[in-house]
Amino acid sequence: MRGGWTHEFPLANGAAIIADADAQYSSSYKLDLTKVAFLTQDPYVLLNAQLTYRSPDERMALVLASSPGTLREAYEDLGRRAEPEWRSVAEQMLELIPLLEDVCAAEPVWGLISVSRLCLLAADNFHSRRYVVIAAQGLAGGYNISGGTSSQDADGPNAVVERADSPQAAAKLVRRAMVNSGGWPNLR
Repeated sequence: MRGGWTHEFPLANGAAIIADADAQYSSSYKLDLTKVAFLTQDPYVLLNAQLTYRSPDERMALVLASSPGTLREAYEDLGRRAEPEWRSVAEQMLELIPLLEDVCAAEPVWGLISVSRLCLLAADNFHSRRYVVIAAQGLAGGYNISGGTSSQDADGPNAVVERADSPQAAAKLVRRAMVNSGGWPNLR
């Protein structure tokens, strides 16, 4: 069972504050047809809340969220949205995550999610100087990967963006961008 509430509060300058909350309840269920106890999922409740500030020109959004703690959970949550574009982005990123886990196994990596973009950081700090940006292209398909020695290099007007048509190609480009950025010395 799932329910949610979203409301947009328009501001005088054309910006908006968007409040979003949802809850999901799942009763217990068997993970397979045996009677083995550890193959039973216990009942659980998931609660998510999000507060978003959207700029007047809609080019920027700042999000304060108390929701999923992992990339997989965040993209699963995005995949539950009604818009086909966001569901497509979520599907693409969920395909890529296991490959990214392999790429990132040798080094600590932190991720920030900005809707369809995943920013990989070399330090647990959004001011990290080593940066890689992965942008799923949704219904258009494929991924755009950029990287650099600063957020401006990786995501600014002079960013070098490479295109990948598959999750496997994207994972290779992500690894190369991580190596080239210099932030992950054990990846060579």
